[in-house]
Amino acid sequence: MRISASGLPVKFWWCVVGAFFLAFVGISFPGNAMGETATYDLFLFRSNGKPAAGASLRIMSVTGELPSRTSDDEGRVRIEGLQADEPAFLLATTKDGRERVFVPILVVPEGWHMMTLRLYPPGYASGELLDEQGQPARGVDVSLSGWEWLNIAELGGCETTDQWGRFEIPGLIAGAYYRVVATEGPKDSPARTWQSYRFEVLGWDGRHDVGFLLPEGSDPSAERPDGDLIGVVSSGLEDEWFDHKNRVWKPAVETHDPNMGWCPPPEGATWIWRAGRPDAMAEKYGAKVEFRRLFSAPPAEKKFVGYLTIAADDYAAVQLNGHWIGQTNEYMRTVSMVVPPDFFRAEKNELRATVRNKSGTTRDFYNPTGIAYRLELIEIGE
Repeated sequence: MRISASGLPVKFWWCVVGAFFLAFVGISFPGNAMGETATYDLFLFRSNGKPAAGASLRIMSVTGELPSRTSDDEGRVRIEGLQADEPAFLLATTKDGRERVFVPILVVPEGWHMMTLRLYPPGYASGELLDEQGQPARGVDVSLSGWEWLNIAELGGCETTDQWGRFEIPGLIAGAYYRVVATEGPKDSPARTWQSYRFEVLGWDGRHDVGFLLPEGSDPSAERPDGDLIGVVSSGLEDEWFDHKNRVWKPAVETHDPNMGWCPPPEGATWIWRAGRPDAMAEKYGAKVEFRRLFSAPPAEKKFVGYLTIAADDYAAVQLNGHWIGQTNEYMRTVSMVVPPDFFRAEKNELRATVRNKSGTTRDFYNPTGIAYRLELIEIGE
């Protein structure tokens, strides 16, 4: 099985390409004789809606890269001889190099077709790397992994984290899928790796924040361990957030999403934040807030594990008693993690989450934030 740069089988991507194209142009087709070719007329426009005259178009087909094309004064460019029912990748760049778009298509048979493409300025990928103790991972090289052809065409980027573990990688192309990956080999210890979930760069929102990344961090989706439920800790008004200005812990507040985009909280849990609506500082400028929940563990004679289900807007990194459990970058669905037995203490336990909200895009846009979780304590056999 051939694997793509994003770690998924190539056949999977061909299916994605086909679905993407059919949704894009709204065309269905009955089938195709072997060896048929197709012709495409593309109309390229800049982000301001004006024709992209003199733009260059690179084309990668299953047989290799085809000769590049240049658009006319109306932004029109013709591609001939594409093999029907096969994938192709298109990379359009304006004459001044300031705007681009990447489009995968499944070539539709039966002759001649038209497509309209809008180009956009390159975007940015940003985020923070944390080490096993939750401290900034400084001086780590962070790079982008994307579509195979983007890697071959050397259109990725690489940056090094600063003293706060932050990075920002420019050059992301609208329409392309990426992952953020990083590897560090400390002296006398195994290499550490970080990896984000896969994300698409959209033309109208080119800046993509992947949030916190822990070592070996990826989309968590753990199965619930078998066993009897002997305790539950859920987000609610017993949680606290840390007020850095006054150096005190304050009660959390129930919150909601005016945009109705959040997923339902886990059973028995409540979406919480440091304030109700509005939280102007978080909406306009973003925020990073520490939450904690203190709870007692079951009797020492019981052997148990934890099963954490969590959602956060926009990002959260979670630890128990100083041990990092994992992270989530999802607010439209919950993710799950298993908490090992040795993370728990016999008496008082502290579940802590660092939650971050990225800044809003416009003054009128509601940019809510919060966290919701459910920690189940599950008794297991010897």
